[in-house]
Amino acid sequence: MHIAIVTPRQFGDDAKGGGERYVTELSAALKKIGISNEVLEIPRLRSWRCDSAEIGFSELWSRIRKADVLHIHQLNSPGFDIGAVIARINRVPIVLTDHGGGFICPGRLLGRARLLCVSAAAYVSAWSSYDIDPHKRIRNHTLIYGGGDHVTAAPEIDSIVDFAVVGRILPHKGAHIAIEALPDSASLRIVGQVRDSEYYKYLARIAEGKRVTFVPDADDAEVAQTYKDARYILCPSVTSYGGHVYSRPELLGLVALESLAVGTPVIGSRVGGLAETLERFSQQTVEAGSVKAWRETLQNSLTNQASSESVNARGEVTWESVAVRCQRVYSSVLQSRRGQIGVVDA
Repeated sequence: MHIAIVTPRQFGDDAKGGGERYVTELSAALKKIGISNEVLEIPRLRSWRCDSAEIGFSELWSRIRKADVLHIHQLNSPGFDIGAVIARINRVPIVLTDHGGGFICPGRLLGRARLLCVSAAAYVSAWSSYDIDPHKRIRNHTLIYGGGDHVTAAPEIDSIVDFAVVGRILPHKGAHIAIEALPDSASLRIVGQVRDSEYYKYLARIAEGKRVTFVPDADDAEVAQTYKDARYILCPSVTSYGGHVYSRPELLGLVALESLAVGTPVIGSRVGGLAETLERFSQQTVEAGSVKAWRETLQNSLTNQASSESVNARGEVTWESVAVRCQRVYSSVLQSRRGQIGVVDA
């Protein structure tokens, strides 16, 4: 079995979001369980790479045509537009996984009609299934969730911070809520790439006079150390900011899985797949965007440390388990395809 994985970008350099990380870790996990695969990056309609090396369109066509299954990550993307067409012409079954967000691309004009060419959906959360296919056009679908055990082992704890926010500095991630809700004398560390400089300046302003530190260029080791240092990891994602409404909230919450894999409890907003992930592991959820509710929850967490010592989810949030679920999906669509071919041949 050989899988061609299509994604806008892989994790690394400036591509450090959850979607990029997801594909990179899944590819490695599939190889570990014996599933041959290669990653095809299609960031634009006329830009194609295979395992980070530039390739021409004829090679892209050949690699998809030779695959047993094409696993496309991100519905609203050039990768879906191009990959789905090539796969359909060459009768290669398509598995779809979506991570929220997306790009402005021609395929959007077709709306949900695009789903008719998908053989199976591998959802990172039940919320994602409602978001992508509320009318269940894709009959073969399953939950594959996500992993967190890619976080490298952190060194011994040097210092303790009460709370930490890990993630790109963007308004919808809600770091401003964590700052505004921070109890007096409590400490907060914000770790992540600055993707919105104006928002970052705003965060710095409202953090003045508080015990807030920013680490804008942390590497994997520093992120792992933060998970170990913090008493709680916060995921204060919001559904609106500055008049803009985010119609597709967090579909999974990879930061939460990373934290739980390390053993640090999480407090997160009650939005989308993030809430689903937190509830799955009995973590605290808070009304999104409510500074009052967040302040009360953070204050209570400081006086109730029992929950911060009871997290042991590492064995449940592995990439190997995600890869095994994907393997079942691939086997299912291949079995279905063989059956259809058999009927035609008969």
